[in-house]
Amino acid sequence: MTTQTAAVELEQHKTLVRDFLAEFDRGNRDIIHQVFSLDAVFHMPGTPAMNFDDTMKFVDEFYQAFPDMTHGIEDLIAEDDKVVLRLTNHGTHKGEFQGIAPTNKEVTITVVAIYRFEDDKIVEMWEELDMIGLLKQLGVEVR
Repeated sequence: MTTQTAAVELEQHKTLVRDFLAEFDRGNRDIIHQVFSLDAVFHMPGTPAMNFDDTMKFVDEFYQAFPDMTHGIEDLIAEDDKVVLRLTNHGTHKGEFQGIAPTNKEVTITVVAIYRFEDDKIVEMWEELDMIGLLKQLGVEVR
């Protein structure tokens, strides 16, 4: 692969991630099926790796709790087969979240996500989100 071809592919991956998040913010959850491989693996601290179906269940539960969550891209970096994002997400707690009844509080969550691509599909994702900050905003006492 030439340097120019690699640079074009990196830009395409960045565009795909940017467009995916924009569609997701518009409520198009089906976009996941176009962007992620059905064999994709999702990694999050404190939990075992999840397959596509488990990830979809997690996403559905999260967006039932925060239905208006939007993604603000702060940084978007691509290298080799990966795209790295630093995000500031905003939403309102309108549904149960991990046993916490809806508070109607607006929350801000910082996230770092890494997407790994194969054949223009995301095949692996790592996500680190500020769970302690989120819980504090919901009124949970965190020590």
